[in-house]
Amino acid sequence: MSPATENPKRLSLALCGKPLTSRIVESARKEQEEPVTLRAGPCRTQGRAPMPPLARILDEANTILRENNLPACESLEPCPDPDSWNPVVFGHARERDYAIKINVRAPDTLRTQLSVANAVRDLSALPIPEHYCCSPDGDNLALMVMERMPGEQVRTALPQLPREKADAVAADLGRCLAVFHRTGRDGRDPRLPARPAVPRAHIAGRQEWLEDRTREGLSRLDDCADWHAVRHGLIPAGAASSASAWLREHRPRVVELFEDHARAALAENSPMSLSKADQDVREFLCLADPVPHISGMLDWERVSYGDPRYEVMVLCLRLHLMECGGLWPSLRDGYERESGEGMRKTVGAMSYLIQRTIDSVSAGPRPDISVRLLEGILRDELFLFADDA
Repeated sequence: MSPATENPKRLSLALCGKPLTSRIVESARKEQEEPVTLRAGPCRTQGRAPMPPLARILDEANTILRENNLPACESLEPCPDPDSWNPVVFGHARERDYAIKINVRAPDTLRTQLSVANAVRDLSALPIPEHYCCSPDGDNLALMVMERMPGEQVRTALPQLPREKADAVAADLGRCLAVFHRTGRDGRDPRLPARPAVPRAHIAGRQEWLEDRTREGLSRLDDCADWHAVRHGLIPAGAASSASAWLREHRPRVVELFEDHARAALAENSPMSLSKADQDVREFLCLADPVPHISGMLDWERVSYGDPRYEVMVLCLRLHLMECGGLWPSLRDGYERESGEGMRKTVGAMSYLIQRTIDSVSAGPRPDISVRLLEGILRDELFLFADDA
């Protein structure tokens, strides 16, 4: 009998069985006076939306700038390295420069973005651009006009920096993330999202979402020819074949480990803080001189409450995929110093890391690195946390 059929209940994710958290979610919902809406965000797709004509962007941006008594742009230029979803242009006015984002992914969140970003900026003094104005609802482009921040994307800067400066940037990234996570914990600022009324239901909903995403990620592992990195020629065919062969052999163990962690996470006492749905190294700018530091924190379209460790683990994965995994201890240490709390090896954080790593095999740029991470997780040899040693 093959490992995949020895215990079908344990491998419900691989066999599309009933999610293990369904019963617990239903129980948690009964504790509330009103039902909880548990909704998964959209799955990441590859590629970026095309840039609309600059003349149209200029015309619509100047309309909303004038309506808000702000200097109009005299010219625009495309941002050479925007985020993975939304085109960005830089607007030049006589008195200031703007960054103008064309919101393709979440055009219905413009006013919430503006409110949340400015609230976090005011409360934390983090390097968040002032969000000046946005498009009204209607048929026009969904534009967000904000302060242009100095610096280069962390994603492109870190691999090029000398190690000492790269470590300093990574440590400040951890610091900034810890400051963000403690912002608004009293829940008094009306500009911020409401805290979950029943945290247990929120945690159960997050685990249900993780299971759904893990199931989707597993379904895309079978044919490596359809992986993003293979279709776009980002890795050699031999490397993809080796990664695929490892997954075929070890997939049952990966699923079992994820389910063990996901089940245990439901009973874990998880912290709650402001967090982003999909934290990424693209969302931070940095300057290397004279003192290396984070100079900009961008993209505030999907902010809610959640376990802050999830965000930290996403950045851990991103650093490894960039082949900058050696910077992870600096980021972790910067986070721990600012938060005053150790990043322990918790089942909740590990279940999220496993899910995101599975997802990155088919959707990410380096499935070979993703598979090596899964192998390290199975062997318990990654030593990501100070208490691993």
